[in-house]
Amino acid sequence: MQIPTIQIDEIDHAEAGRIIRALRLKKSLRQKEISEALGISISMLSALESGTRDWTRERFDAAVKAINETPAFVEK
Repeated sequence: MQIPTIQIDEIDHAEAGRIIRALRLKKSLRQKEISEALGISISMLSALESGTRDWTRERFDAAVKAINETPAFVEK
């Protein structure tokens, strides 16, 4: 799955969560592995993936890096 280009100031947090979840599942990674890499709880990662918590660019980039993908953002 290729990560779509996202302008961070227009990020749809639910879509960001769906992207991370899809990439994580594609790599057969568990939430525990990603949450540990991010230094957050599994419940926080679950909330981020479901869109009930908001992503920061830094956290999104870190999640993508933990999954070994390349983030694609467009700077304004």
